Amino acid sequence: MSESAATAPAAVTEATAPTAGKASLARKIGGKTAWVAAGRFGDMLAVFGANAILGRWFPEEAQFKSFFVIFNVVALLSICGTLGLNRSIVRFVSEQLGAGRTADAESTLRRAIAITLAGAAVVAIGMGVWAAVAFEEHGAATACWLAIGVFLRTVQRFIGEALRAYDEIRGASLFAGQNAGQAAGPVSDLIFLALLIAAYLVAEPSLPLVIALNALSLVGSLPLGWVLLKRVIGASHGKAHEELGVVADAANSGAVDGIEADAIAGPASYRQLVAVSVGVLATQVLIFTAWHSDLWLADWFLPDADAAHFATARNLLITVMAPLALINLAVVASIPLLYGQKRLSELQDLLRMASTLGGLPTLVAIVGMTVLAGPVLSVAFGAKWAAAAPILIILSLGRLANAWAGIASFALMMTGYERTHLAISAAATAVQWLLAPLAARQYGVTAMAVVCAAVFLAHHVALWWAVHKRLGVWSHASFGELTALSPKKLRKLLSRPAAR
Repeated sequence: MSESAATAPAAVTEATAPTAGKASLARKIGGKTAWVAAGRFGDMLAVFGANAILGRWFPEEAQFKSFFVIFNVVALLSICGTLGLNRSIVRFVSEQLGAGRTADAESTLRRAIAITLAGAAVVAIGMGVWAAVAFEEHGAATACWLAIGVFLRTVQRFIGEALRAYDEIRGASLFAGQNAGQAAGPVSDLIFLALLIAAYLVAEPSLPLVIALNALSLVGSLPLGWVLLKRVIGASHGKAHEELGVVADAANSGAVDGIEADAIAGPASYRQLVAVSVGVLATQVLIFTAWHSDLWLADWFLPDADAAHFATARNLLITVMAPLALINLAVVASIPLLYGQKRLSELQDLLRMASTLGGLPTLVAIVGMTVLAGPVLSVAFGAKWAAAAPILIILSLGRLANAWAGIASFALMMTGYERTHLAISAAATAVQWLLAPLAARQYGVTAMAVVCAAVFLAHHVALWWAVHKRLGVWSHASFGELTALSPKKLRKLLSRPAAR
């Protein structure tokens, strides 16, 4: 995709629907975004609850660290297993439904399912082989459970986005996974939390047991998602879909991937699906690596105890950043619309107020963790984790740039500048991979935390500057603006603007 022609805004401006119809659609997007935000928030609470139990339950710090690393790898493999179809299927199916071609949409979905099942099988086998070697002491059963878990999570990730393609946002919010650690979707994560609570009360702690329980949670949730998808497909026959459904769905998925998918006569072929999706997959993998490779580096280059402290502090920070992520979801659908109509003043107001509203609670949490790092870790995961306080303080300071720059990352991705975003992320990842191992080997975990925090800070400052250079607007938080914020202005900024 050429960055001079932003894909998402073009999709809006080329629409032929009347203004009133667009305004109605805009209101619908707002309701859908609320469902997405609620799903993410519920998922976050379930994951945090599970981690709070595990931090107290595991007798050895290395086990807690291994849990984080394993499920970080599981998340990455589940992304790879979909081959990018978890994003591209939204575009293909939504366009066909929007044209009233429900039979073509169903055929396209069936082919995408076949590809996903094959991809899921490949990554599951790979996970099983890796686990059998890396965790030989835990036995073959653990490797099998991990392979099963990767397979099921890959399929569930696809089902969640397939529901989104059919405009079933509530279902998608319940079953779609996130690209962060063990978060696999609210339904499965709540089941996992319930299983963990039961095991905590009656069983001895062990990593193999936790891995098995996680796989069983997916066994419980996946059939529910599959049944819902079949019902939605059946209900779609003869149902009229809005022409702009693709924009709404893409916005609700949290990113516009810049897929160059021209109108296709008939269902998409296997070759077309793979050709489009491979580029999407590369984007997802690179972004995942940029955000999560510090955990891998800690596991590879630090002693187990230090790596465990690093992983625990890092995991707590992911939870703290939730307010900013939820605000992003509340406004993300408005960004391509305003940019496509060149309403740059309104776009800047939206971006800066969203950054302010999300950044303020994030900033307060970061300051609180910096001042009370030890007590916060003790309350969250147990008293033995208070030793990770210095790492938490350092990493928290690096997150200040994210709290200030706010929604800059989303602004680039939603206006057709994905390549700029990827270039900055790739550069930040390369610097981190070069400097973090050197710091870890020479000076230990504290030095590595300083490097990771500095790279994270520079990464988000670069994204903020790129928004200004590419879009011509500022996106940073301005906490002084809160004094002039009225309920009316807040509703206006967070509602979907009508198309002109």
